[in-house]
Amino acid sequence: MPALLRLVSLMALLTGSLYAGGRSTPLYIGFHSEADETDNPKMMRQEVIDGEVYRFHVSPDLVTRHFSGFYSFAADDGSIGVALKLTEAGLQAHQVMVSMVRGKLTRVIVNGRPVDVQRITAPRNFDGYMVIWQGLTEADLKLMSKKLRRLDPPEPPIE
Repeated sequence: MPALLRLVSLMALLTGSLYAGGRSTPLYIGFHSEADETDNPKMMRQEVIDGEVYRFHVSPDLVTRHFSGFYSFAADDGSIGVALKLTEAGLQAHQVMVSMVRGKLTRVIVNGRPVDVQRITAPRNFDGYMVIWQGLTEADLKLMSKKLRRLDPPEPPIE
C-alpha cells in the first residue's frame, strides 16, 4: 500500500508540474494603506521607512484587477515609474480608499517587492490614474504588458 500511495503522489506531482509549466509568473500590484495601532496585529505588517515604524494593512485597497492599462516613464531615481489606468471597479475602490484613509500613507507592492510609498490624497481633478513614481524594472514592465494594455502617455500641455 505505501508503494501505491507514493506512486499516486508522484503522478499527481508530475501532472501538476506539467500544467504549471506553461504558466507565466502572475503580475501583482497592490496599494496597501497605512493601519492604525488599534487594528488587529494579524492584519497588518510593520515596516521601517526613513527610521520610523509604519504599519500597513496586509489586504490591499487597490490590486492588479483594478487596472486596465498603463504607460511608463523614467523615474527620478533612475528606475521606471508607471501611471496605471483604473477600471470602473478600481475607481470605486479608490474612492473608498480616499474616504477611509485620506492623509495616511500607502505602500505600493509590485511582484512581492515594496517599490514606493505615497500619501493618500483626494485630488480635485482626479484623472483615473494611479501613479507608481519609482522602483520598477524592465522585467516588471514586461510582465505588466502581458496582463495590462500599454497606453500612450498624454501629450504635455502647451503653454
